[in-house]
Amino acid sequence: MAKNKIAGGKGKARRAGYATKGPFPVEALQEDLTPREVVLLMVTQDELQCGLMETLKCKLCPVETFSNRADFQRHCSKCEAHPHVLFACEKCGDCFARKFACTRHSESKSACKSWKWTPEAASKKIATVQNILAGYERDFWEWAQNGTPIEAPFAERVRGVVGTTSKWTRRKMATKKPRTSRKS
Repeated sequence: MAKNKIAGGKGKARRAGYATKGPFPVEALQEDLTPREVVLLMVTQDELQCGLMETLKCKLCPVETFSNRADFQRHCSKCEAHPHVLFACEKCGDCFARKFACTRHSESKSACKSWKWTPEAASKKIATVQNILAGYERDFWEWAQNGTPIEAPFAERVRGVVGTTSKWTRRKMATKKPRTSRKS
């Protein structure tokens, strides 16, 4: 098992003497993160002054807190609201931020509704989602540089254009109220 995956990361932050749990030295942390992760890292004035952060937070998802750097980094690149890379199911065209989720979906007969999609329609759906992601990335970096508000999270944009996906359908079904039996 690779040490970088579990035991404490890599680069300057590791040499600075902290592993995966806080408190995190702000300066060393910012040097070790990618530019995208630095943009998403929410740092308060108090944390900048004292030079330490107890928990990590995302600017676009401020409710989410992370007690270790690896979870924060995974969130930054694979969060449904602002993914960085997508993996597509070639059978039905559904896209996922995590490769494992795409593989699990593709291998599941109940999740992947490939029988509803022709290869051409699935390819068109993938291309549409990739275009939405490219537009979202432009908006993301404009927000990062100029503070221009991002209109809608990525997942919301996809639902607005593509319609239902397997994930959306499952979530909708999970929130549906159970049917009550009629008493005669």
